[in-house]
Amino acid sequence: PPPPPPPPPSPPASPRPPGQPLMNCDPIGTTELPWTTLPPHPQQPSSLWGNLATPMPTNEWWQNVVLDEGTNLLATLPYILQVLDNGLHVSMPMVKEARRDFVNYPFWSQLKLGATSLPSTHSVAAHDQLSVTMQWAHGGQSMRTPLVRGM
Repeated sequence: PPPPPPPPPSPPASPRPPGQPLMNCDPIGTTELPWTTLPPHPQQPSSLWGNLATPMPTNEWWQNVVLDEGTNLLATLPYILQVLDNGLHVSMPMVKEARRDFVNYPFWSQLKLGATSLPSTHSVAAHDQLSVTMQWAHGGQSMRTPLVRGM
């Protein structure tokens, strides 16, 4: 006759009580680690980040709208954008100069989207993997627009 089947596995052990060693052996050491608390970085996120929760994303294609004064150009392709306090400026890139080591695409604001009744400041209202939503707000009024690569 065949051998009997093995007994069923035991139920999992209950969680270990607090303060008990993880591996049922003495700890390697008990001294404090030498890490020190560093002061905050001198360049803190500005109001251009809006009310976004931390941690802030890094290395995003739209990050030019939150660096420095937030007026750097944004290449959404095929358009180049500039987000300013008075609205969204749009330019269709045209090659002005092409050399072996660089290509110069000057920015000419060919279209401006904004509102004259809304003197405002701009900030990021939301973002995801493919887009960023910009907001211009003043006195309870606001204007929002999503910016997407490949607009």
